[in-house]
Amino acid sequence: MMPRLTATILTLSLLPGCAADWRSQRGTVPTTYVARASRASRSVGNLQRLAVLPLRVDQVTVYALWSKASRRETGEPYVDMCDYLIRAKGYDVVRVVDPDGNWRSAEDAVPESGTIEELVQRWAEAEGPAARAVAMRRLGQALRVDGILAAWAQEQAGGVDFLEGVGLGVANVLLMNLPLIYSLSHTYAEAVIYETASGEPVWRRQLSGLFEGKDVRRVWPALVEDLENAIPRQLLP
Repeated sequence: MMPRLTATILTLSLLPGCAADWRSQRGTVPTTYVARASRASRSVGNLQRLAVLPLRVDQVTVYALWSKASRRETGEPYVDMCDYLIRAKGYDVVRVVDPDGNWRSAEDAVPESGTIEELVQRWAEAEGPAARAVAMRRLGQALRVDGILAAWAQEQAGGVDFLEGVGLGVANVLLMNLPLIYSLSHTYAEAVIYETASGEPVWRRQLSGLFEGKDVRRVWPALVEDLENAIPRQLLP
């Protein structure tokens, strides 16, 4: 049995990371303009005015078994992703935070709906698809955008103390290397675009494969590199 298990682990470790894309089969509906009749109704690029939420980074243990802490990434990686969507994809990007992590002011939102930070928090805390769709729809309306992009990625927390290292080693042995196998194949990053009109997701991209403390600065571009353009590539400056 052990040789077979060892062979399985070696095979998995040699597999390259992979990406899984999903797109809604129904049409996407912009809310800030009238979509061109010549464009496919299912195109995510119809959601041309796109808000980008702060990027969420989950710090995880060795083997990515559980999260130790989370943080919002609003500095250079966030700015770079927004700029990429503008320059390479032609989206009219709305940044919901500035490089210092300050949220857009209430003047940029619908006052009776609450601040942008409050609306994002309500969406994060909403339970169930219906409640989350309502919260996302209100956020999109407040930002006056066609869609909203939310992304997260994992990175390995720095350092492992002695007891934690022993615990992970024992768990790996007792569970017959299942934690290691999991770390070789689990999803470590995801980007989702929600449509303001419905509040529901219309596009998703997940990255999975060997997890070895991925550098999140390199992960963010990979999440949106295959996203459909809002403006044809030939017409971009």
